[in-house]
Formats: sequence, structure tokens, C-alpha cells
Amino acid sequence: TTTSTTTNKSSTDMLIQELEDLASYFDKNQAHLRIPSTVTFPHADYWNKPHHYAFILRLLQSILHTPASRRFIDPIDETELFMMGGAQYRSIIKSPLCFKDI
Repeated sequence: TTTSTTTNKSSTDMLIQELEDLASYFDKNQAHLRIPSTVTFPHADYWNKPHHYAFILRLLQSILHTPASRRFIDPIDETELFMMGGAQYRSIIKSPLCFKDI
């Protein structure tokens, strides 16, 4: 598990950096340089301001910096969980979501 922890930490650090890079584009009102043109943003008052997206991205970054969040970066390995005696994951969690999916 040392290797997976190291890999997961590296993966987390890369995700945190990617979020910061994206937040910087929103800060500069240049998100269109990183976001595909097919992505549309809602027109609600809060979400039509780029600096609000930057704030949310940085909030997610701060969550990812906490050690407890590391287990939620990647999808759960359901087979490994079952082999360790855990419950059938999808019988409890109907719509699993990890931070990489957000």
C-alpha cells in the first residue's frame, strides 16, 4: 500500500495544481482558453461571474489538501473492497462520485 499511497499523493498534488491553473484562468477572465467551447455555464447570477468559479475551485483545493480527502480522489476499487470483507459498495452507495469526477 505504500506505492498506492505515494501514487495517490502524487495524483492528488497534480489535481490540486490543475485546479489552481484553471482557477487562475477564471481570475484572468480567460477560462475560454482552457474550457472546451461545447461547455456551457448556467446563467444564474452567482455562476455567471468567473471569480466565483475561481473561488469554488480553490475551495475544492483546500479540501484536497486535507489528509482525509485522499481516499476520495480516485474511484473506489469495489473488487478490492469486497475482497477485504467490505459490503457490496453499490448496494450502499447508489451514485458513487470521486473528486476526479467533479
